[in-house]
Amino acid sequence: MNLRGRAACILTGIVLSTSVCAGADHPSVTMGSGALFLSDIYPSGTVFGGAKVGYWIDGKDPRDKLGLELAALSAQNPDLFMLRADALYPFYEKSAWRLFVSVGLGGFSVESDFDPVAAAGLVAFYQPNRPLALRMDARPVRGLGQEEHNGWELGLSLHYDFGYKHKPVPKPPADADGDGVPDARDRCPDTPLQFEVDRFGCPINPPDGDKDKVPDYLDKCPGTEAGMEVGPDGCAPDSDQDGVPDYRDKCPNNPPGLRVDANGCVKTY
Repeated sequence: MNLRGRAACILTGIVLSTSVCAGADHPSVTMGSGALFLSDIYPSGTVFGGAKVGYWIDGKDPRDKLGLELAALSAQNPDLFMLRADALYPFYEKSAWRLFVSVGLGGFSVESDFDPVAAAGLVAFYQPNRPLALRMDARPVRGLGQEEHNGWELGLSLHYDFGYKHKPVPKPPADADGDGVPDARDRCPDTPLQFEVDRFGCPINPPDGDKDKVPDYLDKCPGTEAGMEVGPDGCAPDSDQDGVPDYRDKCPNNPPGLRVDANGCVKTY
């Protein structure tokens, strides 16, 4: 069996053996193409295609993640095949973007001649909370044999994580009155929807027909006289709670439960 056949068997075996895994550690496969620039073979660049299969070891922290991959890449004119093992370590993760540094060793097969090669570079993934990701590779290539296979590998691929776990989507903070201000800092939690509110959830210049500084939507006594002292409900104080406000209650200290007249005094008939 030639080198390409052996590589195909290795790649297939890794996919089949690791695809049954689940949980934090999981396998992956990458299919794509790119451009290969080698000073002695492709100084102006050539298109290559290939596959990469890997296994990702996850820890509790994103920095504990480590990827191990086997890459098989092929280009034409002249016939070239590269088999390489890479290790990928994360150094940046934000939102849907993840960046890794990659280090690998392998070899080139150019028209049946095999030469060792090393490659190190950067790998970027764009993965918006789904198993499928867009992957970009950029790594310099350095020949380790007599042939100077030195240059660059630039790749654009589709990457699939078999054991990917969806990140939980955070629930929006509670906002009972729907004014856009979370309940935790809403100082006016029952604002009607038609009002524009400030950053504390309170209406901006709400209507106040009797000018008592209590908005109409909270005012239980909307016809109080101008300048009158009122409580939070917009009504004048009623100390003995007989239904007659203090400002016109001539008997302000009645015991509770007694029948009173319009002046707040106990009825005698």
